[in-house]
Amino acid sequence: MANRISDYKIKVIAAEYLINGNNEVKALISAGYSKNYAQQAYHRIFSNDKLQHAIGKEIVKISVKNDITVEKVLCDLEDLRKMCLKNKDYSTAKGCSELQGKHLAMFTDVTSVNTAETRRKMDEDEREEVKKLAALRFSQPNIVQIFNESLTVSSTDTGAEAAM
Repeated sequence: MANRISDYKIKVIAAEYLINGNNEVKALISAGYSKNYAQQAYHRIFSNDKLQHAIGKEIVKISVKNDITVEKVLCDLEDLRKMCLKNKDYSTAKGCSELQGKHLAMFTDVTSVNTAETRRKMDEDEREEVKKLAALRFSQPNIVQIFNESLTVSSTDTGAEAAM
């Protein structure tokens, strides 16, 4: 039996995964698989590179569409932390500080390495789609230019390292 999932099914599973709160089994059931099969095969199905790629692509689309950025989340956390300190809700303020520290990797014992092999690779069509989404998202041309240049740099880095 071939371990292959059609492109259509990958798109359906990726969408259902995000709709069902990142629950693999529920996503497979919503995509049309039986409950028993979903419970047995979810790990194998979700280890599929194409499916992981499709999920990542959908997350990028959602974050651009909903105007979710790292800066916005960190600013919201800081505003909440200040409000909690003002209201003497120290427990919630501490939680906000912890989340800010996690973003800076202040509490990790293991150093992560970002190499070309671990980066998500995008083909040219996907790069163009992300550029279009970024152009819609950012109204200032200099921000779009910086974003496009970062995509170009990451693709040339990947190609240069692959040639070595």
